[in-house]
Amino acid sequence: MKLVVANGWDPEGLEDVKKSFPNIEWVDGKTPEAMNEHIVDAEVVYGHVNSEHMKVAKNLKWVHSHSAGVDWVLRVPELIESDVVVTNTTGGHADTISEHTIGMLISLTRGFPHLARAQGEKRWAQPLEFKPIGLSGRTMGVIGLGNIGSAIARVASAMQMKVIAVDARKLDNPNYVERCDGLDKMPQLLQESDVVVVTVPFTPQTKDMINAAEINQMKDSSYLIGISRGGIINEEALAAALKSGKLAGAAVDVTAVEPLPSDDPLWEAPNLIITPHCCGTSEQTFREVTEFLRTNLNKYLAGEELVNAIDKRAGF
Repeated sequence: MKLVVANGWDPEGLEDVKKSFPNIEWVDGKTPEAMNEHIVDAEVVYGHVNSEHMKVAKNLKWVHSHSAGVDWVLRVPELIESDVVVTNTTGGHADTISEHTIGMLISLTRGFPHLARAQGEKRWAQPLEFKPIGLSGRTMGVIGLGNIGSAIARVASAMQMKVIAVDARKLDNPNYVERCDGLDKMPQLLQESDVVVVTVPFTPQTKDMINAAEINQMKDSSYLIGISRGGIINEEALAAALKSGKLAGAAVDVTAVEPLPSDDPLWEAPNLIITPHCCGTSEQTFREVTEFLRTNLNKYLAGEELVNAIDKRAGF
């Protein structure tokens, strides 16, 4: 069996996996030239594929994505229409992303950027130039209560926040969420929440899901955080809400265009934390994602059902 490695995720862990499967032909497809050469007769790809790859792939059976988000599949109609199974690493990034999310929130509410600037200037910043906010007793609204949204909700609940959520699926309330409603109740969530966290996948239906109208439904001086994919929170509306003071602050780990261009107005928006799509990166996630590959390789070779097979048409 020929397996093409099309990403550079955790090379040390991947070498360990290779030792467990000596009969697999592992080939490097991390450059466009190598990918075009090897995809022709590959049976498995670890990474992503595009339309050009699918047009020449003659033996492809399975694509295992190293990421939880698989919105890229929606841009490959040849893959959607094929019998190729696509799996992802849902669950492998959740704890690290929740820590990153809560870290950004605390940074905003405790004014860490202001304090860091004062430290850089060797200045004792008293009286404070901002009004610190405590999170205990505040309400967090989570839009999308999947693995990542649930991990964030658990931490927020442990911090004595009230957590409410909406999701496209009908879900039972976990004990750390006061209620979980359908997406039709999103306006109510926006109106009640002091902090709104967006974790839904990017699909045609979620594009610009949080636009000016939705932000205007939020409490004055609330916080908005986006950590799943860019394009779900409308960035023009976000920047306007920060400049007007409608939002007290915001944080994004993802943007519609990545890397974010140096002349993008988002860089100049006040009280905004931007991190470069790194919220899921840690030693732990390297290990978890690599173990997903090992688990699914064992299942594939045994002819068993793979873990985390996605709905290609839905994009998640």
